[in-house]
Amino acid sequence: MIVDIMDIDVLIQCLGRKRIIDKSDKVTVIIKNISNKMLNKLIRDCDKQIEPALYLQEHGTSNYVEKYRKQPNRIVYDRPVNNEVGYDKAINDLMFFKEIYDKQFFEQVVSEENGYMNYIKTKLQQDTYTILDDTYEKADITDYLDTIVGKRLYKEEQAELIKKS
Repeated sequence: MIVDIMDIDVLIQCLGRKRIIDKSDKVTVIIKNISNKMLNKLIRDCDKQIEPALYLQEHGTSNYVEKYRKQPNRIVYDRPVNNEVGYDKAINDLMFFKEIYDKQFFEQVVSEENGYMNYIKTKLQQDTYTILDDTYEKADITDYLDTIVGKRLYKEEQAELIKKS
């Protein structure tokens, strides 16, 4: 099963859809890792949604529109009202709290080394995990070594061996 979903709760729901057929049924789960670089980007994306909503709460609709006129926001929406403009800006509370929750989660995970994979490991009650990039790297060097067994290596081949190890 290959999973490329960042939301942990949705990821677990997807895994839960697999039904075990019999005792010999095994499942290999491949989950895309989220790097700290990507987590930091996700934190910034959350901030881009949260900050305008907080500004709206503190400064009102007219100031919000003046400052964030051309910046789309999935938390802030137009609520129909009976005024000269015909609408007012409002905050979708559920989305607002979800953004705050996500930001706090990403900050917690990014603070640890291999934080995302360790969190997944704990959440799925697993003892270990394997990073596929590491597995492919090891396979690559093993395959290369198999091709040079018994061969004399000249300086160029020695340099290539050093580069691969």
